[in-house]
Amino acid sequence: MFRRMLIPTDGSVHSERAVISGIGLARALKASVLGFHVAPPFSSLSYLVEVLGGQQQAYEKEMAERAERYLEDIRNIADAADVPCECEYRFEHHPYQAIVTAARQRDCDLIVMGSRGRQGLGRLLLGSVTHRVLLHTDLPVLVCP
Repeated sequence: MFRRMLIPTDGSVHSERAVISGIGLARALKASVLGFHVAPPFSSLSYLVEVLGGQQQAYEKEMAERAERYLEDIRNIADAADVPCECEYRFEHHPYQAIVTAARQRDCDLIVMGSRGRQGLGRLLLGSVTHRVLLHTDLPVLVCP
């Protein structure tokens, strides 16, 4: 049925549950997973680029380290379940766009994600990123509470 699942994570409790559910489903279906994290890019005013260049490098390094920690959790759970797993992260202002684009580019046929993430107060029932993914993809999306 499904061969490759994209599982985005932001390190929240809801995304951790989605990781566990998605990897369990992948194991049952003998599918592979793509662990995915989106970090916001460093924002600066164009005329301050020279002044903020060092801060941008430090920010990107910290975000990359955080992404690797989140993705390492996915790798460990997938390894324990004997599920093939690749992981990647991207910098993007709009996480839903990065998720939809990565799923398309990496030939995923299912997205498994939490109902809301770290910004769970943005929507009462469904997180804004989850909601936007649902609106902007034609792939099936499994939303985990």
